[in-house]
Amino acid sequence: MKAVPIVTIGTLLILRPLIGLVVLSTTADTTGADATVVSTGILPIRVAAVGGNHADLISGQAGTLTVPTLVDTSQYHLSSALNLSVIGWVILIAVCAIPLLWTIIVGLPADPEDNTALTTTPLLDGARRNETSPSSQRLL
Repeated sequence: MKAVPIVTIGTLLILRPLIGLVVLSTTADTTGADATVVSTGILPIRVAAVGGNHADLISGQAGTLTVPTLVDTSQYHLSSALNLSVIGWVILIAVCAIPLLWTIIVGLPADPEDNTALTTTPLLDGARRNETSPSSQRLL
């Protein structure tokens, strides 16, 4: 049960299922470039080209961005950000707060009782057992 948060965080960081962006094609000319992008995440995003326009995309939707000028190295930069309405933000915050609220209201499960934690040192415990056990009295 302790590995579930680690697996969940790893999945979110590596696979990025919530917000994703893939460039499908790029057409460049002397005035700039047109980039066709698609959203691969679950949540809606806004993709913007530096110095150009932006596109609001939902899961699986493709959009075209116009980049007016290319950098000296013929590169262009795109940025993506989460694009939710106010209700969407409230729902996202509520879903993320469920584990915190559950822990505050219900609490964490108690650790199972461990008998070894209650005993004294092994030498003293063994000496006491030998003194009081019927098998050790027979040997003496």
